[in-house]
Amino acid sequence: MAFVQTFSELGDAFDEPIKTYSSGMSARLKFALSLVFDFEVYLVDELTAVGDAAFKKKSRAAFQELADHAGLIMVSHDERSLKEFCSAGIWLHEGRAHWFDNIDEALACYKDSISA
Repeated sequence: MAFVQTFSELGDAFDEPIKTYSSGMSARLKFALSLVFDFEVYLVDELTAVGDAAFKKKSRAAFQELADHAGLIMVSHDERSLKEFCSAGIWLHEGRAHWFDNIDEALACYKDSISA
């Protein structure tokens, strides 16, 4: 609990009902909670995109620690995050999944499909 309270930076609001939280506060809490569980694989959907610049930096560093010892399945529109955390990629196009051993190749196909 102490880790979640400190990491989320919610201050006195930590003890308030979650229904009173803004979406940003709720996201900070959820992210902090996700850090206290050890999973073999994490499913991530834009998880590091929450908070101000300082919180984003802290979140990325914490998430990198997780990625160093766990698998990730990440959905993101942030190319930087995908390149930072992923080595391979799956491009979903017209109802089909296309596997790429190289994230740059997956991103190139995605970019080609949206510019066509």
